[in-house]
Amino acid sequence: MPVLLPFVPALLEFIGFPIIIGEAFMMFSYAPGAASAFAGGAVIVLIAIVVYIYVLYKWVSRRNSHFERSALIAAVFSDLASTLNLPGSQMVRMRYDELRQVNEKKKSVGLNVLGAIIIPFYMLYVFHFLNKDFAAHSDRESLFFGELSTSLKSADPYYARRPEEFTRVNDRSTLLYVILYLFTMGLFGIYWVYTLARDPNAHFESHAAFERDAIASFERLLKVPKQRSRVGDPLGRGLWRIFDELWREPCPNPNESRFIFFT
Repeated sequence: MPVLLPFVPALLEFIGFPIIIGEAFMMFSYAPGAASAFAGGAVIVLIAIVVYIYVLYKWVSRRNSHFERSALIAAVFSDLASTLNLPGSQMVRMRYDELRQVNEKKKSVGLNVLGAIIIPFYMLYVFHFLNKDFAAHSDRESLFFGELSTSLKSADPYYARRPEEFTRVNDRSTLLYVILYLFTMGLFGIYWVYTLARDPNAHFESHAAFERDAIASFERLLKVPKQRSRVGDPLGRGLWRIFDELWREPCPNPNESRFIFFT
């Protein structure tokens, strides 16, 4: 999600509400064009509400989808490490189990969006769990990729990714942020929203880099022919080539992942 998108609703409300208030007074004095301007301000505020709902929806849904996908990709990497009998594969498996436990609980997208709309200050709770959940997730994922990197580096001399390069989401104090939010009459919310957009984006970029390098390393260890290698493909199209090389079975549909082998 673009970092600036969450600020669009506040900007539109800053424009729309003064128009509504000003033109409401003008309408009482029967000023020409006041009704049209009032309607225009109402439309701007309505657009702000729609964008606000969309941002909340994307924030919660991307939390759920990223946690689910990261658990699946970690399961694949863990099983590949065990199958190849890489050094430290048992530690990789243990870190995967820890990551899976953190990722298991989903948040209801609809209920949280509805709560943020109709319940005053409920959005602060959404801000709270978005930061805390991503912080806990990134901590466990950092440990997983750290063990995986150590394991791959011991078997693949071309693997150069270092564990300390993984970007974690900072665990921020919700109590402090709420106090600052109230003390500044909501102005601190600008920075809070910025962190909620920026921190996960940085984590996603770091995760993608580690994932891409891990896939490339497994392809080298499995000696996947270069003409069949597609490093950086999405999960369903990139890893199936590794599966084919490992189990010598053709994948009927490269757009389908084959997690049956890892259950």
